[in-house]
Amino acid sequence: MERASRTENARTSSYGDCVSAFNEGESTACSLSKPFVEDVRTKTNAFSGLAAFANAGSLNLSGNGPASQAATLYVSGDYFETLGVRAAVGRVIQPADDRATSPAVAVLNYGYWQSAFGGDARGG
Repeated sequence: MERASRTENARTSSYGDCVSAFNEGESTACSLSKPFVEDVRTKTNAFSGLAAFANAGSLNLSGNGPASQAATLYVSGDYFETLGVRAAVGRVIQPADDRATSPAVAVLNYGYWQSAFGGDARGG
């Protein structure tokens, strides 16, 4: 039974976030599944940090000036900590944000914060 579980966890999920140069730009299934990442996270000490991310596509933004589109990622709660990145203002996503009951959280990159909000820490 353990072997079947490992096989299931080793499958990839295709979010379209990887492109293989060997396939002439065709999207490939190169993402690791969430269960596999969680297995690695809990069953090994091989890494000082482990974070996950996936392409979330474009997001239509409106309500603060002209409508615009932004490229987005889904990231795990330890993404910014693993990269050693802190927020200029506010906070980054944290492990507690991974819980299904946690409210939605978004992190803006510095360039978007400057262009859409003029760098105003109050959001506008």
